[in-house]
Amino acid sequence: FHTSTLAMPRIQHLTAYEVVVPARPGATNSEEYGNFLSHEWDRMPICILEARLADGLTALGEVGREHSLASLEPWLRQLPG
Repeated sequence: FHTSTLAMPRIQHLTAYEVVVPARPGATNSEEYGNFLSHEWDRMPICILEARLADGLTALGEVGREHSLASLEPWLRQLPG
């Protein structure tokens, strides 16, 4: 088994979604642990990536908070496919 002999499936189509998923009130802070997250943490965007591959698979991925779709666009354009 050599990874160099395996062909990687090509990305045929990539869709990126920018969403904001608010937390339940009180879920980001606790009396026991305090406020370890920014008070704005649950209002930061999350980018979800959906890639359709040439072999028919659909791949899903998530980019960490604080990265807007606009800031990721140059990187996304460099993906193969």
